[in-house]
Amino acid sequence: MKALYISFCLLLGALYNCKADTTMVLKYSDFMQMVITNHPVSKAARLMVDRGAMAEQQARGNFDPKLFGVYDQKFFESKNYFALLNSGLKIPTWYGIEFKGGYETNNGVFLNDENTTPSSGLWYAGISIPVGQGLFIDERRAALRKAKLINQASLSQQILAQNELCYDAGKAYWDWFLAFNQQRIAIEAYNATNQRLQAVVESERAGDRSKVDTLEASIQMQERYVSMLQSRIELNNKTLWLSTFIWNDNDEPLQINDNLVAPDYAAAEQEFDKMLPPNLNDTGAINNHPLIYYYQVELRKLRIDQELKSEKLKPVVDLNYNLLQNNANINNLNTENYKWGVSVGFPIFIRKERAELKLAKIKVKEVELDLENKRVQLNNKLQMGVRELEIVTDQVNFYGKTLTDQMSLLNAERSLFDAGESNLFMINARESAYINASNKYVDLISKKYKAALFTAYSLGMISQMK
Repeated sequence: MKALYISFCLLLGALYNCKADTTMVLKYSDFMQMVITNHPVSKAARLMVDRGAMAEQQARGNFDPKLFGVYDQKFFESKNYFALLNSGLKIPTWYGIEFKGGYETNNGVFLNDENTTPSSGLWYAGISIPVGQGLFIDERRAALRKAKLINQASLSQQILAQNELCYDAGKAYWDWFLAFNQQRIAIEAYNATNQRLQAVVESERAGDRSKVDTLEASIQMQERYVSMLQSRIELNNKTLWLSTFIWNDNDEPLQINDNLVAPDYAAAEQEFDKMLPPNLNDTGAINNHPLIYYYQVELRKLRIDQELKSEKLKPVVDLNYNLLQNNANINNLNTENYKWGVSVGFPIFIRKERAELKLAKIKVKEVELDLENKRVQLNNKLQMGVRELEIVTDQVNFYGKTLTDQMSLLNAERSLFDAGESNLFMINARESAYINASNKYVDLISKKYKAALFTAYSLGMISQMK
């Protein structure tokens, strides 16, 4: 519901420029939920699952029963040379056996003897069995087995596509978070310097400060003002880039406006645990990566092709048997009326088949090597992300004390300045040190969240984490 409200605020901000009292923090989890739900790339990724299901259904269609019918007639110089009708039903099965049944009737002046049928026609029921090539696997069975694998891999493809999208969106969010908080720091610094300038001007009028102090305070205010404008440019660029990832339910892009703000340091820290994968210390976690599963599926598909190519080395030996009946009454069935045959074929040198099998084996080896390479790459990426996360987390924890100490120094210097025991140079130096420390601290926080994002990306889990 919060994500829906944020989407509503985005739309209102674009149309009516929402007032400040309607401002709302755009949390990382809400932002990512909107990306996964509404972004066109994410929606297109979800279609991959439907595509995989349709591929399997299409392959299953090769085993659908089929009606057939053939009518062939020749009529010349007022003579019916022949009229041939053959219609029926074919039922293929998973084991390569095909059942067939139908009705045949032929007549004509010049009808071939082999096509002669009783006047009432001829009913038949038969079976075709491959006892050589095609006994264990054929094109139809291979296509269906591969289609099942494609359907299983479609979810991994969806996760991979969404993982890439969420990684780009996550980096954009934490860049925006950094720019927003650095602008906060710049605005606070400018306001503090501006207030001091007003105080120094009043003190000069009262004779407590020199003109030089006023000039120094004015220069400092001007520098802080320029820094504030620069931070505004940076924030504007990051906001525009972040907006490219936000869409509504109607596939319309939304724009981030002033009614949505980034969280501060403390609020952002509450989101950190949601970014960490649950199995970072699991040495076998990388084997669950969707890319690894995708390669494993590709390998299984190629092995099916290899099995099919091996089957091609066998000779073709197909047995056909048809039981014949001159009427549809099954009670009068006579098993002595039948038609049977065998078809045999085999290329002498089988050069084509042997070459195709060797190529299939080469492809399997290529994918096996590629799979091992990808596994090593992904594992190294994960280790890089985990190590970087550990180091940056230590930096954030350590530098937090530095920031606190800088604030203590600044407060002490301000007290001395108010008591007349310090000067503008010292307080400006303390303020500059504190501002630099604040910017560095928020930059480290942003790096920390990006490192957590990268570890989840390395495991292919960003889109699955809520």
